[in-house]
Amino acid sequence: MLRELLESFATMQIPQGTSVIFGIVENNSEKTSTEIIADCLGNHEVVYKVQPQLGIPFARNLVLDISQQERCDFTTFVDDDEVVESDWLVELFTDISTRELDLIGGPVGILPVPDNSPWIQRRIHSYLVRQFERFAEKNASRLASGEDYRVPIYTGNWMIRNAFLEATGIRFDEDLGFSGGEDVKFYVVAKEAGAKTGWAAKALVTERMSAERLTLSYQFRLGHNLSLSSFRSKYPRRNFKAVTKVMGSIIYRSCRGLILGLLSLPTLGFTMPSSCRNLGFAMGRLKGLCGSHSTHYQSVQGS
Repeated sequence: MLRELLESFATMQIPQGTSVIFGIVENNSEKTSTEIIADCLGNHEVVYKVQPQLGIPFARNLVLDISQQERCDFTTFVDDDEVVESDWLVELFTDISTRELDLIGGPVGILPVPDNSPWIQRRIHSYLVRQFERFAEKNASRLASGEDYRVPIYTGNWMIRNAFLEATGIRFDEDLGFSGGEDVKFYVVAKEAGAKTGWAAKALVTERMSAERLTLSYQFRLGHNLSLSSFRSKYPRRNFKAVTKVMGSIIYRSCRGLILGLLSLPTLGFTMPSSCRNLGFAMGRLKGLCGSHSTHYQSVQGS
C-alpha cells in the first residue's frame, strides 16, 4: 500500500511557485521502507525518520516537527493506504491560500474491490461507498452555502498552515496512544483556538480497503472502537446527565442495529454492515461507561 501512495506522490502536480519536502515517519524501531522510498521518490527531497514510541499521535507529532524544522509554510497529511489524485496538492494549496484558511480538508474516496471478491466483501464495499457519497454530498452542500467551516477535518486528507501551529502550539494528544481519534481532538482544539477551517471538494484522495477490513467482524470492531475512542472527549464527566444520555444512545443504537440485522434477510445483506456498525457503537458506549479505553490501532491491517 505504501508503494502505491509514494508512486502517486511522484506523479502529482506541484503548485506553481512552491517546492515540496516529503516527510515520512515510520512508527517502528528501525527503517524498513528505505528501498521503496528510494524507488518512488528518488528524485525528490525526502526526510525519512523513525518514531520508536508506538502510537499514531507520536508519529504525527514527529511529522509536525519535521515540517517546522524544515521551515515549511504548510503541512499535509494523508494515510499510507491512500493514493492522491494528480491535482490533489494543487487543489488543497489553492483553496487554503486564496481563502486564507488555517486548516483545510478534502474527501477520501474508496477504490474498487476486485471483481472476484467474495459476496460479503462487495456488500461491505458498497456500504462504505454509500457512506462516502453521502458525506461528500453533505460537505459539498455546506461549501456551496458558505458553511464548510462546520465540516470536521480529518488527517486522511489534511493541510494546515504552520504559522497557526507556531502561534498556538497545538499538537496531537499523545495520551490517546492506540485509541485513535487524535485528529478529531486536534480539530476540536484548533477550532477552539480560533482556526479558520474549510473544505476543498476537488482535492480527492482514495483509499484501498484491505480484505481484513471488508469483514462484518471488522465493521463491528470499528464501530466499537470509534465509539470508545470518542467517549472520553464527548463525556469528560460521567455525571447523571451524561450517563442518562449515554444509556439512551446505547438503547437507540442497539435497537437500530437489531432492526437492520433483521432487514438484512429481505434486502439480501444490504443492511448487515450498518447493523454491525450500530451494534459495535452501542458496545463501545457501554464499555466507555465502564471505564474501558480503545486500542483500535494496536493492530495493523493491510501491507
